[in-house]
Amino acid sequence: MTNPLETRRNKLEEEFFQNQDKEKIEKMRANASREELIEELRVASGMEDPKVLAALADQGLTPATIVALRLVPLVQIAWADGVIQDAERDTIVLAARAKGIKKDSLAFELLEKWLRVQPSQDLFDAWTRYVKVLAETFPKSNLTHFKAKIIQLSEEIAASAGGILGFRAVAKSEKSVLDEIKAAFD
Repeated sequence: MTNPLETRRNKLEEEFFQNQDKEKIEKMRANASREELIEELRVASGMEDPKVLAALADQGLTPATIVALRLVPLVQIAWADGVIQDAERDTIVLAARAKGIKKDSLAFELLEKWLRVQPSQDLFDAWTRYVKVLAETFPKSNLTHFKAKIIQLSEEIAASAGGILGFRAVAKSEKSVLDEIKAAFD
């Protein structure tokens, strides 16, 4: 005769191990999906550094949204004072369109999210690592052009919402972010 307590214990053990197996399987699937995403980002971006690619994946970037990465410093400067002004938002949207980001694209959707909710510092840190890798792999003339364009747009955004009586002024917080953007290229 089977003991009812032992039968119950066996069922609980079985459920426990089934749940653990399910968790392990889900974790393996998530890791496989993450690895696939990192590989897709590598192909889309041309970047080889696995740490940078992992950081980009962790920030929710995909091959379809990687183009939005170039706008991260602009978003960072706009959020420097804790609030994005309409003029800053308009300048960033114009920069996105100039980069070929269409309003109905996933990249634009991601950008809009960044403009609604301040992204974590991790996103800017991932961009900084991305730029460091570019500095090692890009031809110097391309990097110089990219740097000049990013700094010009960043300065425009910093000045677009500042100032008194029409004079453009850059807030200390925005100047600090500008310095970080410039330093990323060194």
